[in-house]
Order: sequence, then C-alpha cells, then structure tokens
Amino acid sequence: MSLGPVLNESVVQDFTTNIQIVQENSYVAKAKNLIYPKFAVTRSTKSQREVMAWLLSTARLRHAGQGGSGGFGTLSMAKLSMSVGNFEDGVEFKENQFTDLDGQGVSLATKWNADAAAEAAYYPQRELFALLMYGETGICYDGKAFFAADHPNHPKDSTKGTYANLLLGSAFSGVNLDLRPTESTADERLSAITAIKTHIGKIKMPNGTDFRKLKLGAIMHPTSMGASVVQLQQGKLIAQPSVGAGGGSADVEAVIRYQGLGESIEADELGATASYEVRVIDPDDESETTATVTGSDEDYYVIAREEVASEIPGMIWLERDPVAIQFFNRFNAGGLEAAKARKMWFLAQGRATAAYGLPYHIFKVKPGS
Repeated sequence: MSLGPVLNESVVQDFTTNIQIVQENSYVAKAKNLIYPKFAVTRSTKSQREVMAWLLSTARLRHAGQGGSGGFGTLSMAKLSMSVGNFEDGVEFKENQFTDLDGQGVSLATKWNADAAAEAAYYPQRELFALLMYGETGICYDGKAFFAADHPNHPKDSTKGTYANLLLGSAFSGVNLDLRPTESTADERLSAITAIKTHIGKIKMPNGTDFRKLKLGAIMHPTSMGASVVQLQQGKLIAQPSVGAGGGSADVEAVIRYQGLGESIEADELGATASYEVRVIDPDDESETTATVTGSDEDYYVIAREEVASEIPGMIWLERDPVAIQFFNRFNAGGLEAAKARKMWFLAQGRATAAYGLPYHIFKVKPGS
C-alpha cells in the first residue's frame, strides 16, 4: 500500500523544475495579449532612482542681414526623475498538504504559481493604466499634471507658448467629440477626429515657432465605443448632410486614409467599471502617494506619433528587478525555520514603477467636459 510521496531533496528538486515550467508557460501565454507596449516602453535600470535628461530642440536660423550679426543662443535641458517601488505576493503550504496521498498540495502550489506568473506578466499593464487614469492629477516632468490644458512648449521659457493634451468638449465649439455609437453619428465622429488631428498638428517645438509635426497614431478606448471606432477607421461611405436641403452619402475612404489614423486599441481597463489603486513615488524622498482611480465609458485617448520616434514616449515602465518567484523549504533557503514550522513558502517579488513620459504623445479626450 502506498503511503504517498516522501518529502526529500530529490522530490523537491523535481517539483521545483515542474513549477518553473508552469511559471514560464503561464507568463508567455499572458504576455501574448498585453497592449501596454502600444503606448509605453519598458526601460531597465540598475539603481533605485533613474534620471533621464535630454536637450530641447531650440535651434532656429534667423535673418542676420547682409554681413551677419553673430548672435548666439543657449542650450536648454529637461530631465525626468523616477524611483522604483516594491511589488510582492506570497503563499504558504503545510508540508502535509504536499505529502498527503491525495496530492492536493501539489495541485494548489502549481495553480498558485501559474496565477502568479500570469500576474507578473500583466501587472505592468494594470499599473500603467492606473497611472494614465490619474493623469489629471499626477505631475509630469514640466511641473504640470500629465493631462493639462497649459503644458509649456519650453519648460523653462513661458514666452514660447503652451499646448493642451487634455481635450475638453467645451473647447471644441460646434464639434461633438463623443465617439460612442449612442451619442454620435458617423459624420460627427469623422468631424471629431478631424478636429483632434488639427489640434495636434498645431503643437509647437520648444522654440515656440516651428511645428512638432505630430500625427495621429491610434485611438485607445473602452469597449463601449469599440464598434464605432472600427467603423470610423475602416468606413468607406457615411451619411452626411449636404449644403442646403437634403443629404446623401459621402465617400470618406480617402479622408480616413489622409488622417493616418492607426489601429484601434481597445482596453477593458478604461471602462466605467474599472477601479484601481495608483501609487506615485516621489523621486526625491521616495515617499509614496496612493489614490483610487476609476474609468469612464465616455473618455478616450489619442496616441500621437512623431516623424522620428522619440526615445522618451508618453509613458514608461521602469524595471529594476523583474518579478521572480522563489520557493522556500527546509531543503533550501527556508532552512530550519521551514522545518520547524513544517511549511513551504512561495514568494513573488519585483521592483519597478510606472512613470509619465512626454505629454504630447498621449491626449485625453473628455467629450462631456
């Protein structure tokens, strides 16, 4: 008669190998469906605090008369500071759960490790979306809320003008910015995107004169407007009012192609039922601020792109230590403590943070405001 598995070092090593395979497979499977790389980049760091600095593009040729005037300008630098924080979760099992004849301990441990690996793949997305929804409060590199109506073109020279990446419906007179199928018609949605494209195209460089040449990249939206966004991107004919009485259908395929609107990014995390805790770490004293954020079925985001891709995107996932899952027991790091408690521990730990990048890469649209 079998008395069940005998817990020894060989059994534990075999079990650990199996668990690692489960972790890897679960991580890869979950990572296939992630969307945060479409609006954020992952950067690695070797320190607790990371500082990114870049020179502002202010060079501009001036009229100098027939003989030249020898004018000289100065270089300006901007910087972004970020600090990482800890993430963790763990579970413990009694040795008896592992060694009992029914084997439920093994099943429970395998299930938890699979879930933890999937969570390790997904948690950057949750943290980035939480920070994105906190964007009307969270401060970015220029001292303004990430989504604001008055970002300075030049963060150290207020005379160079401002731009808005928080687009309120009240600021677009006569244009319905709502993309929900129940709140707008196809021609209204086309007009909304045209107005947003025009707004983005007017944003200036730090010199306050030349244009950034920003283009529409993608619409990131909750599921409530998925069908209408797809129709907007792929439509060929829509009903439009004509000048004078009556109306008819208009061929808009060329217009949509001209707008250059890229893919539709549908995010469940943005909907009205979404609620997350956001954590902001002060890069100077490493103090933490937490808040609860909720989504909306009305608001959406427009991702802008530059002619030459910037090294600093709209959002950043800064990773100090990728999440690793450790197994503690009396045959390894758990040692005497685990033996006395007759327990086994699994601990998932990592160090990272979500951070704001450059505001002109992401625009938040609030049609009802």
